[in-house]
Amino acid sequence: MGNFRVTIEVGSPDHSRFETVEALVDTGATYTQLPESFLKDLGITPIDLRTFVVAGGQRIKRHISEAPLCIDGRVFTCPLVFMDDESYPVLGYTTLNVFGLGADSANQRLTPVEFWLPA
Repeated sequence: MGNFRVTIEVGSPDHSRFETVEALVDTGATYTQLPESFLKDLGITPIDLRTFVVAGGQRIKRHISEAPLCIDGRVFTCPLVFMDDESYPVLGYTTLNVFGLGADSANQRLTPVEFWLPA
């Protein structure tokens, strides 16, 4: 599946300020990943430390938190990972699920998806 970029907004914990960022849509990434200094500038602080497996099987530890994200005018609080400042922002599948969106790589856009509930 090909990757593409979308514009999202990341908010401060109190929703008083949102900053726009271009993120790579990667359905292989569990969480949305953003540069640490970007998150700290918004007043977002780590709430946990987790181990992640990266390409090649290496394990790394990264702080995680949560913040309001805005996509197409809709706002939901989502988990995110603090990455090195040189890292490119990534929109992961957990955020896509929270927003009810799927990745249409052929047309390079996000599309609504239906979810199933048990009867």
